[in-house]
Amino acid sequence: MTCRDARRRMIESFDRTPVTGTPLDAHLGACAECAREYAGLRESRAALEPARTVRASAGFKERVMNELNSRISADAVAAPRRIRFPRWLAVAAAAGAIIIALPIVGTFTREGKAPLNAGAAVFAQSADALSNLRSIHIKALIRSVARDNFEFIQLDAGLIPVELRREFTPVDRWRVEKPGRVVVMDGDSSTLFIEPATAARGGKQTGFVQWLRPLLDPQSILRGEFDAVQAGRAQAAIAHENGAMILRVRRSAAGIFDHPWARNTSIAQSDHTCIYRFDEQSKKLLGLEVVVHAGAADVPVFQTTLIQYDQAFDPALFRIALPPDVNWGLPPEQMPVTNVPLPQTAREAAVVFLEACASQDWNALLAVYPYTAVSEPLKRKCDGLKVLSIGEPFRSGLFAGTFVPYEIRLKDGSIRKWNLAVRNDNAAGRWRMDGGF
Repeated sequence: MTCRDARRRMIESFDRTPVTGTPLDAHLGACAECAREYAGLRESRAALEPARTVRASAGFKERVMNELNSRISADAVAAPRRIRFPRWLAVAAAAGAIIIALPIVGTFTREGKAPLNAGAAVFAQSADALSNLRSIHIKALIRSVARDNFEFIQLDAGLIPVELRREFTPVDRWRVEKPGRVVVMDGDSSTLFIEPATAARGGKQTGFVQWLRPLLDPQSILRGEFDAVQAGRAQAAIAHENGAMILRVRRSAAGIFDHPWARNTSIAQSDHTCIYRFDEQSKKLLGLEVVVHAGAADVPVFQTTLIQYDQAFDPALFRIALPPDVNWGLPPEQMPVTNVPLPQTAREAAVVFLEACASQDWNALLAVYPYTAVSEPLKRKCDGLKVLSIGEPFRSGLFAGTFVPYEIRLKDGSIRKWNLAVRNDNAAGRWRMDGGF
């Protein structure tokens, strides 16, 4: 039994006898994460069960419904407010244990007026509907640039295509691609290829796809959004339109923004709203749009154009044919030891990188450049380069490393001011360049 199957059966078990001796019981004994989740669900269920039987007085139902109607009418015209989804409410709805139904979702539209709608049960149903998928195929447009990482957005850039495919059975494998960049997980490991000749390897849970990861497992979307709302990191609103359930989730930018450099460079690092569309009947995801709120402007940065389920994929999709001269990325512990003393600070790492570029000392460059060799495009960029200044490091956004300001003059005389990204968040404590050049 997989963790996906176990989560679905956890909900089902509340309407049945205890799980002792079942496949779910065996899975819980072997998977600590699922066991913790099941224990939490049991505690939530127990909290809902009354200590004694309560008999309603005459006219109780009528009074409750009248009270609910009055609250819904009042909330429909009230100012926007933050509403949290208690985890136990979703569990209770799925288990059929709701004692009194309450409206749980408010709206945050600019006008501040919209009817309350729906309840927690539909989310449990959606998660259940998405738990039995054989495959998913998504095409979308993202406001970004070719070859850059899948996380990166640029508000003034054009929309470029991105495509995701995942096969859950018989082998769990996936492929994500955009112009100039593709990553494939073949069931055992992942391979990232960046045109024309750069590649890196990773495990099953690679970070290569970053923000797009939840779309590879739509069941996790609802779980993640509920967790965010419950923790107060997001606001949510639900509506029903033309046979679809519309879930809008608004979040503030995550990260540290004492320096604004990383703001709006990814969806997570922006104030944004995700607009999910689910089919009312099947509860499957129909579409997703993401809008970034940048000052007074609302900028659409992501929109699905196609979502298909249970397709059969050509196995060749989950393999990458690499060029013979591919330049492999190296984990920090495999980076070579050169004749240059290893930098001990972020600024020292930037100095080593930029001065090695200017002097075209490729051996020194490998002290902080995490690849098997210096690529030809980088060598061409360094030709005639002169370092004008290197500033003081700063942190911004969610980046686990540090940004170092620099100013250089290129061979054609043009001046470039930018920020070099460096980091040492690895077991070896090795500083390495991570972008920004």
